[in-house]
Amino acid sequence: MFRDYLEGAKIVFKNNRAVCIYDDFYSNAADLKVFLDYKLNNKIIYTVEEKSGEINNQDLAFNSYKENPFFSLRNILYLIIVILITILILNKSLSSAYFLSFSCLAFFMTMFIYFNYYFELNDDYIIIKNHILFWKKTAYSTKDIREVVLRRGGNLGSRGGKPNHIKIILADYKVKSYYAASINEKTWLKFAKDIKKLKIKIR
Repeated sequence: MFRDYLEGAKIVFKNNRAVCIYDDFYSNAADLKVFLDYKLNNKIIYTVEEKSGEINNQDLAFNSYKENPFFSLRNILYLIIVILITILILNKSLSSAYFLSFSCLAFFMTMFIYFNYYFELNDDYIIIKNHILFWKKTAYSTKDIREVVLRRGGNLGSRGGKPNHIKIILADYKVKSYYAASINEKTWLKFAKDIKKLKIKIR
């Protein structure tokens, strides 16, 4: 639904036959890349661990890249839909459609959460947070990041109307994806500029 391009690896054999291994289609694609790197380049790549437990934001200075999520047209639309579906669920006269209404509510709430990440960054770490799941955070050491893929979102309703999207490709080839619907273009460009300052490859 939200796929606009695929990450993967292309294996070319000696007879020039090529095979493409796409990350979205194989749960162990990262392990395969690590294995190929070892066999072809004699590189030993260690598993990257999240650093969330090591980070105390009060002790470290971070640049924050976020906006008010309720100023986003996409979020406003989702919120209106969630409220309307909730009203339908609470309306006893529509109890026969309860399961369908609850399923729709769960779907749009998931989208509301899924699209509302924001980021904090300093020289050593990138932290991913969520406006809705505010108690959760995920942190990665900038030294463990192989490259970052940034995609600027399109307008809601347009053909390319996906929100801002970041893919963090770790040193062990694992890919972490996050959408940030509420971040405006100015903040998104500053985020990209600050990542470049850390000498992290950007696509």
